[in-house]
Amino acid sequence: MSEPLTLDSGVRALRGVGDKRARQLEKLSLFTLRDFLTYFPRDYEDRSCIYTVAGAPDGQRCCVRAIAGTQPHTARLHGGLNVSKARAFDDTGTLELVFFNRPYVRTQLIPGREYIFFGRAEADGRGRRMTNPEFEPAGQADGSAGRIVPVYPLAEGVTRNMITQGVRAALLAADNRFEDPLPPAASAGLMPLGEAYRAIHFPRSADEAAQARRRLIFEEFFIFSLASLCMKQRAQRPASVLLAPRDAESFFSALPFSPTAAQRRCIAECFAGMTGGTRMHRLVQGDVGSGKTLVAAACVWLAAQNGAQAAVMAPTELLARQHLNTFTELLAPFGVRTALLTSGMGKKQRSALLHALECGEIDLLCGTHALLEPDVRFHAPALLVIDEQHRFGVRQRAALSEK
Repeated sequence: MSEPLTLDSGVRALRGVGDKRARQLEKLSLFTLRDFLTYFPRDYEDRSCIYTVAGAPDGQRCCVRAIAGTQPHTARLHGGLNVSKARAFDDTGTLELVFFNRPYVRTQLIPGREYIFFGRAEADGRGRRMTNPEFEPAGQADGSAGRIVPVYPLAEGVTRNMITQGVRAALLAADNRFEDPLPPAASAGLMPLGEAYRAIHFPRSADEAAQARRRLIFEEFFIFSLASLCMKQRAQRPASVLLAPRDAESFFSALPFSPTAAQRRCIAECFAGMTGGTRMHRLVQGDVGSGKTLVAAACVWLAAQNGAQAAVMAPTELLARQHLNTFTELLAPFGVRTALLTSGMGKKQRSALLHALECGEIDLLCGTHALLEPDVRFHAPALLVIDEQHRFGVRQRAALSEK
């Protein structure tokens, strides 16, 4: 008999999720059911209105209820493509259905049965046409028709159904028992936390989704403000590792390019903070390609020059690997030893890496949430770099900082 799911259950506990699916979900930073709760939709599709064929608004994505009139017929096109066509109808007209590279619809659309089709309705003579519509049997209890449907950021191999399955399982596991971080005075007038998690993923109306979003955004800013105050106080504490200053020109001279004035200024400010005798907390912001990674690499160099270690935590394995490659290339001339830690590593490989880390044989460790595991122990940690820090919770950032 399987154990009941909890918010700390891994994604492999979900029905139909094996090792391959789990790795695909982990690329989206979905490791446990709890992660699904905070994997918020990027948008919504309003499928609450269901139209007749003739009443479908031209050029808009909408739901149309119609009966499949013909079984899809598939024909091959040039370049190896194929197109499947079928017709559906109701009392008001005919809906032509066109599917590209979806020959399996032949077994999914059964003539005589009523379906809800969702797609862009376009005028086609006296009827309407939909290209590559989604569809489901009319009256399906867990269907998306008649609802406001969340739209999530996806990755290769990850579908919306997989995300919604995880969210439903997480809500069921939580059973509306949430520890609200907001004091009563701060949460007055806001949607309760458990209801907000349900409404942000499965809103009954656009207004309910807006209320849920307001509640969760307020909580995030509230905690961020408290964390900022705590960090400001902690910044006055003496640094646990005292780093000696180094001339940044030694680092710049080994680069294949010349840093900009802004990059040099930012690096100088970071070096001053790292060698000032108190803990440094610094947010580096800039457009893509502005040199944020170069600034971080310079700070790693300074730590390594002092015989200390650094860690770089990224929200996804893909980003962590990219950082490893970039940092390795920039720091190779100085003999900085780099390594990557991910949740998908084999037991033997992981054990060897952690031993080397604890013995001081690794200067820079890049990774994802795997860095937070209790068995990840450093020899002489001095610097923590968090990429896209807003993707990590306050407790997660604090847990790694305490290492």
